[in-house]
Amino acid sequence: MGAAVGAAVALGLGEDGAAAAAGHAISVAGGSIQCVLERSGTAVFHRAHAASTGVAAAHAAAAGLGATRSGLEAERGLFAATAPRSDPEAVLAPRERLAIEELTFRFYASTGFAHAAIDAALELAPVDPAAVREVRIELPAGAAALAGDLDPRDREAAWWSVPYAVAVTLLGRDLEQPPPPDDPAVRALLARSAVLARDGDPSSTVTVDGRSVTLVAHKGHHMRPLSDDDLVAKWRALNPHGEPPVHLLETAQPLVLPR
Repeated sequence: MGAAVGAAVALGLGEDGAAAAAGHAISVAGGSIQCVLERSGTAVFHRAHAASTGVAAAHAAAAGLGATRSGLEAERGLFAATAPRSDPEAVLAPRERLAIEELTFRFYASTGFAHAAIDAALELAPVDPAAVREVRIELPAGAAALAGDLDPRDREAAWWSVPYAVAVTLLGRDLEQPPPPDDPAVRALLARSAVLARDGDPSSTVTVDGRSVTLVAHKGHHMRPLSDDDLVAKWRALNPHGEPPVHLLETAQPLVLPR
């Protein structure tokens, strides 16, 4: 739906056109958390599908194809089908800022569930793995269930593991070029780590032998936005063989341009 409205705005369709694009997109919006539970690539396909379908919905609206107008809040709309106890009026109420302004960048090379814990660990690092007695990692319940693996055995499992990301960070190592999961220092910290779930609490806490740091907003969160240099550094980490295309950055994010 966001992609559809964004594409409609880019096409200059106006309020009615954006509403029509959203109406088309609402009826085909879907997805399942199973891809996250299985840690499959379908999670990435969801994003590609959303972007391409949003553009298609906007072009359909531009062509004058009539669209559903109450697909969110109607008796058989999306809210009724997927969130029956939700409050559509609250969701549809005017906002102080656009939802796109609350996007989060994943600055670290790890699952998004780990980022607040990584920042907390950065404040406690570096540590001597031989001297550490206990590492406690307190996470929101969903993060603990989906990414609390204390015994990752391959690179993919390590990417999904908050305890692995915390261990690597506590050691002062770089998650862009992380040690293998069987690295002795990493295994030593994992063996002394425990994961605790927090119900209804979005914060993450890392405690090393009594020293604790608690964070809700990680670096890259809209409450702690990345600097221009951070954005360029992330681009270069993902594209190590080239320089950022300045003409694209000027269109997408003016703040990234060199001053």
